[in-house]
Amino acid sequence: CSELNNFSTLIHIIAGLNSTPIHRLRRTWETVNQKSMASLKALNAIMRPDKNYKQYREALRNVTPPCVPFLGEPP
Repeated sequence: CSELNNFSTLIHIIAGLNSTPIHRLRRTWETVNQKSMASLKALNAIMRPDKNYKQYREALRNVTPPCVPFLGEPP
């Protein structure tokens, strides 16, 4: 989603992965490789709501169109 500049879907996927039932799957998370975890951590940093989504707004300014922006609250 990030390569396609689809920020709306990206934030919904991140919200799903950070949901309580998924977050508690400790043994499953232990099997995820470090490269994937680093990518997830970077995407989490971009889509954090801190400072009114400052990192997301900066990423959105640097995007080459087309893109699907995130406009509302994640589920």
